[in-house]
Amino acid sequence: MDKITKIEKITIKIQYNLGNDTKKLITQNTNAFVFILNEKSKLLAEKFLVYYNNKKSLDTSIELFSNNSSQTKYSESIKIDFNKIDKKARRVRIFISLYKAEENKLQFGDTKDIVVSFIDSVTKEEIAVYKPENIFLDCNF
Repeated sequence: MDKITKIEKITIKIQYNLGNDTKKLITQNTNAFVFILNEKSKLLAEKFLVYYNNKKSLDTSIELFSNNSSQTKYSESIKIDFNKIDKKARRVRIFISLYKAEENKLQFGDTKDIVVSFIDSVTKEEIAVYKPENIFLDCNF
């Protein structure tokens, strides 16, 4: 019988490519937002909102650690340490927004080849991959 391994830390990588519109390629940028919610789906406290100006949660269980981009490929990465997460936490919600989308006439339809990878941070093994057919993701943990 296979031994079940408890995963204590994961890294979530959200990667995508852009279409061929040069203006959009130059101005494209995303921001990840991570909300740690209680049993009533309410934010635990303001410091449990993780985003570009607050890269770590109050309990340091969640961290945004990279926002890499090249001319056509972009990625957002999030680390979650389940050992540190607040005991009142029941859900982690992740949202991605487009920076200055309206101003630059950007939309998520400009993205393609979206891949969400879940990686065991200790072993570095990829434990799950999600390739959505549309760009509206709603993942609950």
